[in-house]
Amino acid sequence: MGNPFEEESQDLLILDSKDIAGPAAVETVMNAKKIGQEQFEAFTRECLLDRTKAVDDPIPRNKLKVFSTSTPRSKSKGQQQLISVKNDHDLFARMYIGCQTRDGNLKEFFVMRT
Repeated sequence: MGNPFEEESQDLLILDSKDIAGPAAVETVMNAKKIGQEQFEAFTRECLLDRTKAVDDPIPRNKLKVFSTSTPRSKSKGQQQLISVKNDHDLFARMYIGCQTRDGNLKEFFVMRT
């Protein structure tokens, strides 16, 4: 596949992974306008015409699964190390605060035992 914008097929193409979307994603994209139109008509009927709901009531969110079925990307080694360092930092900070509040010996706290 070359330029995805020059593609002439009828398939729905995921641009970042260059995969062809499944039939469920195609159906969701095709029905998105209809779903939004139905939601708009229900809102105008309930809030403006019938006045059964307040205008400032939240509109329910449409959680359309378009490309969420694709495999999530794994985190790089650097990102995993950064997460590990942050977790260690948080644990160390909690242990240090706990040692201070319980009148612990800070000299023993900083001694490294292997």
